[in-house]
Amino acid sequence: MFIVDDITTEALGIHMAENNERMAVMSTEGGIFDIMAGRYSDKAGNFDLYLKAHAGDPWSCHRVGREAKTMQSPALTMCLTVQPEVIREIGVNNQFRGKGLLPRFGFSHCKSQVGYRGRQTKAIPGKIRGDYQKHIYSLLDIPMALDAIRLSLDAQAIWDEFYNDVETDMREGGSLYYLTDWGSKLPGAVARIAGLLHFAEHGTKAGGLHISVTTVTASCLIGSYFKEHALAAFDLMDVDVSIEAAKKILSYLYRYSPATFKGRDVIHHTNLKTMEEVTPGLRILRERGYIRAKEAEYSGMGRPEAAEYEVNPKIKMLENP
Repeated sequence: MFIVDDITTEALGIHMAENNERMAVMSTEGGIFDIMAGRYSDKAGNFDLYLKAHAGDPWSCHRVGREAKTMQSPALTMCLTVQPEVIREIGVNNQFRGKGLLPRFGFSHCKSQVGYRGRQTKAIPGKIRGDYQKHIYSLLDIPMALDAIRLSLDAQAIWDEFYNDVETDMREGGSLYYLTDWGSKLPGAVARIAGLLHFAEHGTKAGGLHISVTTVTASCLIGSYFKEHALAAFDLMDVDVSIEAAKKILSYLYRYSPATFKGRDVIHHTNLKTMEEVTPGLRILRERGYIRAKEAEYSGMGRPEAAEYEVNPKIKMLENP
């Protein structure tokens, strides 16, 4: 077993210890975050294994009623392709960032291509599939070793420059000033990426070679990519729910161009599910002049009509967001 998905932290530790201390958690959903946060426990989240397996720190578990497990240099790979809503949810959970889990991830915040995707009509040639499979299996057959892999002198200079640039970005006024927890781990992540690229290129011969300038340059470019996307991802985590609701309501107004509308119309045409979610967005749009409350006529009999809003005609003149 090399890959797991829906798994508790305790079970993950057992499988890793029985699998040469190596494992990958890969999923198209974000359920693993719920498990980390304590879905199956009445206690706080259990992040210890995830934190230590990021850098190969020793890990052990000695609990009453369970067999003791120990790992000297655990290595855990995580690849999660989740929706933006999952990023927002984990962003408001102080456990994830406060305990240092989120700073250990490289983020890729992609623009949705829905509506513009082309179908792939050609199959991948058999030779390419075969060569790829052969290469992956050859990498898996490389013996486990803890020998150091060194950079060439010129490659070391390039990594040093990247390190210094990131350090400068974490100063007051720098792009990473509010993300120092994430930024402080970026140079180390780039070094690991360089090591992976080195092995991917040289296979079993990698251990006897210095990592080249070309490989380190490529890893620094990947690190720069992760930096820009981390800024976008952490911004997404900090998005005010009121602003987000206002954007969804405004998108509805652009698409359907109603002269007037009520809260229930918003619920019918957006993914906002309750008036508790809609109301903060309506307030922001009123404050900014996009809409105004329509004067209600109430006879004093029965339940008052739901509030109705008039749409500023100038909205139609604006570009759709």
